[in-house]
Amino acid sequence: MTENEVVAELSANVAIVGYSMNIMIAQIAKREIMNNIPKTNNEVCDSLFRGVNELIKENNELKARLKE
Repeated sequence: MTENEVVAELSANVAIVGYSMNIMIAQIAKREIMNNIPKTNNEVCDSLFRGVNELIKENNELKARLKE
């Protein structure tokens, strides 16, 4: 593989991961909102932040496992 092909492959992988994370964030947010039925914008934002923090925690755990 040439250097350009490697860069193209890595870029494609990053794009796929980014897209997957967006889907996961949306799913977590939906679950949070459906579980808590927020009534105000602040409650919706809190639910989204909880969901994103959960995703970050899971991501960090996966990174730690990959390093082992």
